[in-house]
Amino acid sequence: MAQFVFATAANARSWLDRILEIQKVADTTISEVEGVRGYMKLGDLQFLFNVGLTLPLNGTYLEIVSWAGLSAIAVANGLLANVNLKARIYCVDTWLGSIEHQGLTEIRNNALYHMFLENIRKTGMDGFITPIRATSLEAAATWEDASLDVIFIDGDHSFQPCFDDIVHWFPKLKPEGRMIGHDATPQGGVRKALATFKEKTGIDFVIDERNGTHYLWELVLNKESRKNSSRVFSSVAVGSHQKEPTVPADVVERIQQAHQRSTPGFAVNIGSGDGKSHNDPTYPLFQRGFSGIAVDASLPDAIFDTLPNPLVHKVQRQITPDNCVAVLHEHGCPADFDYLKIDIDGYDAVILQKLLNSGFRPNVITMEVNPEIPPPVKFSVLYHPKYKPTGKTGFYGCSFSYLLHVVKEYDYVPCLIDFATAFTHDVTLIKKEYLPLFSSSATISEHELFYSHPYRHSHFREIGIDSRNWRHRNDHAQLLGEIWLALIHANFSKHNHLEVPFALFL
Repeated sequence: MAQFVFATAANARSWLDRILEIQKVADTTISEVEGVRGYMKLGDLQFLFNVGLTLPLNGTYLEIVSWAGLSAIAVANGLLANVNLKARIYCVDTWLGSIEHQGLTEIRNNALYHMFLENIRKTGMDGFITPIRATSLEAAATWEDASLDVIFIDGDHSFQPCFDDIVHWFPKLKPEGRMIGHDATPQGGVRKALATFKEKTGIDFVIDERNGTHYLWELVLNKESRKNSSRVFSSVAVGSHQKEPTVPADVVERIQQAHQRSTPGFAVNIGSGDGKSHNDPTYPLFQRGFSGIAVDASLPDAIFDTLPNPLVHKVQRQITPDNCVAVLHEHGCPADFDYLKIDIDGYDAVILQKLLNSGFRPNVITMEVNPEIPPPVKFSVLYHPKYKPTGKTGFYGCSFSYLLHVVKEYDYVPCLIDFATAFTHDVTLIKKEYLPLFSSSATISEHELFYSHPYRHSHFREIGIDSRNWRHRNDHAQLLGEIWLALIHANFSKHNHLEVPFALFL
């Protein structure tokens, strides 16, 4: 039995006063700390605690495979010990277990994810930790480059999956970031993956083989190694995984290529602003020569500099269900066009449904959703002439599940989801017929797709409501009632007691 210092969530200044026991579970390589189990030795936990302790202020740590949460809890205690209270921990895992784990009770009963949630809750670390329910490569495909301070890889320990993890996540490190990992045993797949990565990039690695750890490893990253690797990194083989589009413009381009079209297409941007700011996904298409329509209620003069192409019609109009079809017709929008984006911070789903009902069939649709309301809850603001188009208070837009509910009858499916890029909480949809052009990740369940993205800013918090725990609830009927009360409060606060209608159901 060993002892290790962990923090308490109740009082960050008293963390040194808490001594918790680490026990080895008999006949296993599993350790247990106050009921939380993991494949960790004492030295591993001390190392991860120190990773949290030394993480940059407000920094970001991500780990590949978290199991029941022990490693993340160790890092979170380090953050708390250093009073680094705005730092974030992202845990990427399917919580379905690998092949060798399928006989375990928690896997057979599909209980591991709920065990993880309960463990981070009871240890008081859920405020630091965001679970991302996805495979490693699914999460990496949508993660912003150069955004993470530390990446801890502890997933599949066979050669190819581990090598793919290293290759796909390496670009996500900040310039001074660290990549660390576990289980680099002398003849194992992890060590072979590290050696292969070194051979292809010149980046060396070190391994801690002391008895108190289980072959922890870290890439040796310095200015010279980063400089050398940047010249050769694009040539690193990543197995048979096809590079998938990560932005809507590239989704549109792939579909155009499939149709062997060489001429620019037609795009519609509803809620354009100045046509570029806030990472507007339509801007790259207009830069590529697309014609189309950019419409906004308060069209700024800057849009004429941002989008000088005269074939892009700049329209100042408050889009409503009554005029949206006419606006598109007036400016020459064909029924079948390339790209539609809707972001009006309000009754977006109502506009989309009106356009689809009227016969418009864009190949690709990107629409902002309200990311605080999780599946399977279906919510949408409905049209009211006095609705205030803003995200304030959390009463805006529609939920992810409501969007899928609307487009299902028109044979659209989700292709991309992005809650990570600044100013962005968008879902990109494609016609179902185009699914063969994309990877199988486009067909995962709405639950898995939604939870593959981190929880970000809460607008409900502006009115004193913490929506974070909604993501982890399974009592959906009771949750629906709580969300209804929150929306009533948010609606009244935003509109000075004017009752803007909304839809809410399971």
